[in-house]
Amino acid sequence: MFTWGEIQLETCKKMFLNSDKITVNDLASLRLNNNYKTYFNGMAQAANEGIAEILKRGKPYVEKLLFKTKTDDNLLGNQLKKFEHKDEDIVFEADKGLAYYFSVCGYATIEIYINDVLEKTIENENAVKYITYKDFLNNSSNDKVKIVFTGDFLYTIKNVCIFQYNYDYDDDGITSNIPDYSNEQIVDLDDLAFATNSDKFYKVFKVYYENKELINNTDYQMIDYHTINFVNRNDGDYYILYQPYPTKISETTLDSYELPLEYETAVLLPLYMASQLYKDDDISLATIYRNEFEAAIDDTYSIKSDLVFVDKAGWL
Repeated sequence: MFTWGEIQLETCKKMFLNSDKITVNDLASLRLNNNYKTYFNGMAQAANEGIAEILKRGKPYVEKLLFKTKTDDNLLGNQLKKFEHKDEDIVFEADKGLAYYFSVCGYATIEIYINDVLEKTIENENAVKYITYKDFLNNSSNDKVKIVFTGDFLYTIKNVCIFQYNYDYDDDGITSNIPDYSNEQIVDLDDLAFATNSDKFYKVFKVYYENKELINNTDYQMIDYHTINFVNRNDGDYYILYQPYPTKISETTLDSYELPLEYETAVLLPLYMASQLYKDDDISLATIYRNEFEAAIDDTYSIKSDLVFVDKAGWL
């Protein structure tokens, strides 16, 4: 990778003929030189414009997110299906349950028992959409848990689960740590990227399950640019390759900062910057540099799919 200092240095070399050899260590003094100061003041914005063009048209820079999914062991066995109530109550029971999950559509009463003692009653009164319920069970003695669905009208339940694990409360004391027991898994990619120390999520590039590339609208669905729904998910590791927003270059960016560009595109950035910064001095030379930049970026299309992703979190 190129550092920000190296990019600035190469940009200067394209604009000026220097009889003396200059290095990144000379940049601090060059910024104070009246012959260079104006150009350095415009470098950050020129770099941001050039990076945007490179990422949009050249070889994409991608990072990797790991998303683990597990249909946690259900003491009831596989219940990823629907049950329709008509005449008789629907009853589920298991020993040692510590949390529950289910979804209900219709007018129904749900009674939850621990060792045959009624612990909770839920009244579901939404007849047009599924309402999901999940909570912890106060079952420190590992007694029998029974969930009874009853009612006078037709209703449907699905994805009933009695978990054998004790999921910790989060900081707010709510139930979000209890996993969804469902064939589908909706993931907020902004939250997932932020949790892995990257809050610059731009868009999904590719998605893999284990070593298999998944197909959009078949294996998963993009609800919007930053929300993905895994359809008929499997237990295991999902890898999401995504394009991040580049970190904005500013006047305070350190010369040691490494730009998020592959070598063959980073090396072109000084061409773009020199073409922008030198227009008022030598429009013909600036035009030559811009044409060279455009031609080189077009050439990267032939290798655009040859991706290298950067593993910042140590998953590989």
